[in-house]
Amino acid sequence: MDTDIQALTLISEKARYVVEVIPSTIQVTKIIKRTYKCPKTNTFYYPLSQAVFPGSILTPSFAAYIAYHKYELGIPFHHLERHLSHTLKLDISKQLMSVWMKQVAHQLHPIFTKMKDDLKHNQAKVIHADETTLVISKQPDEQKNRKHSYVYVYASSFYDRPIQIYDFHESRSIDQTAAWLKDYQGYLVCDDFKGYTKLAKKYPNIKLQRCFAHARRKFMELLKALPETKRKDTASYRIVALINQLFHFEAHYKKQKMIASKIKQLRQKEHTPILNQLKVLIFETVPTPNSAFETALNYVKNIWNELLTYLEHPYLEISNNLAERAVKPFVINRKVFMTSSSYAGAIYTTQLFSIIRTAVINFLDVEKYFAYALENINHFPVEDLLPYSEKLPKYLRLK
Repeated sequence: MDTDIQALTLISEKARYVVEVIPSTIQVTKIIKRTYKCPKTNTFYYPLSQAVFPGSILTPSFAAYIAYHKYELGIPFHHLERHLSHTLKLDISKQLMSVWMKQVAHQLHPIFTKMKDDLKHNQAKVIHADETTLVISKQPDEQKNRKHSYVYVYASSFYDRPIQIYDFHESRSIDQTAAWLKDYQGYLVCDDFKGYTKLAKKYPNIKLQRCFAHARRKFMELLKALPETKRKDTASYRIVALINQLFHFEAHYKKQKMIASKIKQLRQKEHTPILNQLKVLIFETVPTPNSAFETALNYVKNIWNELLTYLEHPYLEISNNLAERAVKPFVINRKVFMTSSSYAGAIYTTQLFSIIRTAVINFLDVEKYFAYALENINHFPVEDLLPYSEKLPKYLRLK
């Protein structure tokens, strides 16, 4: 029986969504360059190239595509080579992509340099620092026995414009790695690495804030080794509970977006009683000799004064979690590419990583931003191209 659809009554309607994949499109454009000659003067006339990479098939958008997939998504060059060949029908070797990224880093070096300078002169006068290792597969003969090189990560504070700098160095020697901070006037939030102690002694203009999260971790590890029923009766439990109270107050200050003077006032009022109790537990508890608990106590005793630096400066945080979080994206990518082929490769990799990660934490579309920066690096002031510049066009922003 035929049914007149117009005679039916609609009783419900359900909508659903599906995702369809439309393969990426890379367009090859033919460019013709014509040269002219004046028959009277024998003078040749030809257009000057305005390309960022003259004579190359590489364009800002293609460079941004490769950089985004390599340094943000963590796809190795040899996988990108296969992807470009099989999916997009482009035969581009991983060696050529590596050369291109070195050229990109050279073009964007002014942005990296300015970011580093802005971090050193940040308004909050606070820098968070951490480090991780990186293996270099092709080292000079005189350094062939070196097992690790290092990537230092420097980050601005929660109370300043977001900047993250990844700085490669062959060794862990603080004289080399932190030489750029010699005229820095401010505070460094860090772990207990002795290099930072040496840095502060060499440059009295730098004051250290050690990490309460590291201190707390020592005692939490002791608690994990105990049965849950016995934990509350230990000094470790009371120490962790007191430190947790400090973190609770700090989280509240951030959530309420308190001004500096209010933070300083509340810290004196709310933190001081807790710190007094904590000091008694740390310095007056008598541990079993050569025990793990004694080691944990001694760790805190050795850095006690530098754990309390934050009381004098409201923009200091009591932990270095910010820098540790900044290290993780590099560590994740390192698990994919494992090593860097050379010192030069490590240098340009960390510089590009610095720009990309700073773009990420400033909520930019990384690929679009990278293309925009390359297109305009020779035309706009570098200040206008920084990932945190207010002059960036809105279409680059994710929110």
